[in-house]
Amino acid sequence: MNRLFVVVVLIAGCVAEDAGGGGGGGGCSESGDSCSGETICVAGSCVAAFGRVYLVSDVSVHVPTTDSSGAAWDIGGGAPDLKIKISVNGSVVSTSVAVADQFNASFAGPFSVTLVAGGSLRIDAVDEDVTVDDPAVACQANPVTAAQLRTRTMSCSASGSTLSWQIDPR
Repeated sequence: MNRLFVVVVLIAGCVAEDAGGGGGGGGCSESGDSCSGETICVAGSCVAAFGRVYLVSDVSVHVPTTDSSGAAWDIGGGAPDLKIKISVNGSVVSTSVAVADQFNASFAGPFSVTLVAGGSLRIDAVDEDVTVDDPAVACQANPVTAAQLRTRTMSCSASGSTLSWQIDPR
């Protein structure tokens, strides 16, 4: 007696991006990104997280009234002239204009970055000076992971300084 067994396997989660980039169909939400592995939700479909452009925006920087050594940021006790530098895989890809004489600064962006699997993303906030910029605070994801990218926000704090930003796939 021959028997035929049919096995149906249902896989929970989202569809992978097809070669044409369509991804088709629904299955995930960018709010509370439900994708997994090396994917991220874009327009209702889980797609490859890497080899794509992201927009960094709404960068917020807060620094204390003195630098990490306890000295004033600028000559005469002035507040720092904050700017940000965004690096991908060790190379600076974007630099903002400085916000003069502030302990808090916001940079709307967007700043475009292309991220690859195993690569790094770093944002440095610095006090712009005439000769050499003084470091204020830096955040780095090395390597940047799909899980980090699915949160759509990143931040860090150190020595009374904070740095946070939005990161959205395109």
